[in-house]
Formats: sequence, structure tokens, C-alpha cells
Amino acid sequence: MERIVSGTTKERIVRTLILTGWVGVFGGWFLLDGVSGYPKDNLEKAVAELVPLPEQTPEIHPDITKESVERFAETFKSSRLTQRELIEDRGEAGWTSPRHDELRYFGPGGQMIVTLAGDLVTGVEFQDGAHTETDLDAQLYLGAVLLAIAAVMMIQTVRVLMTRVELDDSGLKMRGRAVIPFSAMTELDTEDYRRKGYLDVIYKDGDKSGSVRLDDYVHRAFRPIVSTICEKCGFENPIDKKDKEKAAEEAGDDD
Repeated sequence: MERIVSGTTKERIVRTLILTGWVGVFGGWFLLDGVSGYPKDNLEKAVAELVPLPEQTPEIHPDITKESVERFAETFKSSRLTQRELIEDRGEAGWTSPRHDELRYFGPGGQMIVTLAGDLVTGVEFQDGAHTETDLDAQLYLGAVLLAIAAVMMIQTVRVLMTRVELDDSGLKMRGRAVIPFSAMTELDTEDYRRKGYLDVIYKDGDKSGSVRLDDYVHRAFRPIVSTICEKCGFENPIDKKDKEKAAEEAGDDD
């Protein structure tokens, strides 16, 4: 007999690559939003409300978080704090009011607002941005999860590309399995073939028995492989049966 070698179907490859690609793209998108997209949007919206607008776009300080500002505010309450000491601790403010009575420091998820009376700090509070720190964390978490899923799917994609089935005089060869000779094949379980497109080759070879699955979505040469097995083993060909039933249904619809 002529040897049949089959990889997987183009449809399966394309679908797997598209799905993996989309998961990876969305994962990267979420991650990018959490790292830079949301913080930049927060800064733009916060700056747009300032009067006057700063001459230069303020920097985003990663250490300006709700937790760090609340801790700083507690420290400030217990001691006298000057503007100079504030700048030594936090650096130059991103924005200073015209009357020099308010300073603003911008973080990824919000801003620290400092009120002054002369050179003395009189108040410290954190104001959430349009995208809160919880929103940023959610984006980072979703991005990390989706990229992890995409990595797993890439491994599955490699497995899809490595799909290989051979049929020759020695029998059926599937990757990772011993050869199943024609003499060991006892029947075809075609119960799900009509609805789902796959069937199981049942075999018994000495003390070894089991089944292997052939799928018209997974195996490119599904039809010739199944037809040859049926011919060699004397099984009813489920492909011919399905084709005849489909033709009869279409003929009935036409009538």
C-alpha cells in the first residue's frame, strides 16, 4: 500500500495561531495600560484641571502612592514640617500654585496635594486619579494572567504543529505511541463521528488494548487514513455513510 503521512489541518493551525495571538495582544495591552497608559491618562486629566497650566509636563513619581502619602501624612502630623524639608524628602513638586500655597506631586494612580502657609506644610492628602491604583493593579493582573495563558498556548501551538500520523503496511503510527498493526484493530467507534467529526480506532494486540482517536479537524489526511483502515480491516466506512446521508438530506431539502 502507499504510505500516508499526515500533519494537522491548516484550519487548526490558523485558529490556534489567531487565538494565541489575540490572547497575547490583549495581555500586552492590559499590561501596557497598567504600566504606562493609565498613569499617563491620569496625569493628562489632572494637569488639564490646573490653573495655570504648567509650562512643562510634570513627571510621574512611582513612589507617590495612596499608602505612601497616608504614611507621610501621619509623620507630618506628629512633627513640624517645612517646605524645604518636604522637597528634600519628596523632591521638587510637579506643580506649584501662583500664590505658592499649594504643591502637587503626581503618581501613577493619583496625586499628593500639599497645602502651605508660608514655609510651613499645613496639609497633606492623596487624591485618586481617573484610574485608581486598584484599576492599575487590575490591568497589571489581567495582563500577567493573559500573557501566562498565551505562553501556555504557544506550547500548545508547537504541539499542534508537531501533530503527525502515518499509515503504512506495518499499521497506524501516532506520535508517542507504539505502532498499531491492522491485525490488532478490532473495530471503529463511530458514535460521535456524525456530530463531532472524530472516531476511535479500538485495538487489542496481545495483552495490550486501547484506542486512538482520529479527527477530521486535527488530522489533514483523515479521510484517506480512515478509508484505508476500513479497506484493510473490513470495517464499514463511516465517511461514505456520512456522505450518503448528507447527500440524501440535501436532495430532500431540494424537493
